[in-house]
Amino acid sequence: MEAGEKNKFYWRAEWMVELRPSALERDHYECQRCNHNWDSEQYPNKRKKTLTIAKTVHHIYSVEKYPEYAKELWNLVSLCYRCHNEVEGRAWFKFKEYKKKPQINDERW
Repeated sequence: MEAGEKNKFYWRAEWMVELRPSALERDHYECQRCNHNWDSEQYPNKRKKTLTIAKTVHHIYSVEKYPEYAKELWNLVSLCYRCHNEVEGRAWFKFKEYKKKPQINDERW
């Protein structure tokens, strides 16, 4: 599936009204990776188990390589934004570690 076809697929009513909501409802709007219900060797989760709201649906077998599985409910998993970005290989926010500045008090002056 090419990039233009992929974009059209995600804007179709079948995806927006049927498939995506069905996957989120099946998983109770919970991130399956944060909850350790969907761990694999390819996408290990080293964080502790937490309950996180899922707002994205991920294709386990990608739409580009396996377009025949794009509409299968068993190929979909609900993920939070952070896990979806990690699984897709996108950079996530990396917060800088700030060093505490020494406090100024009367004794220093």
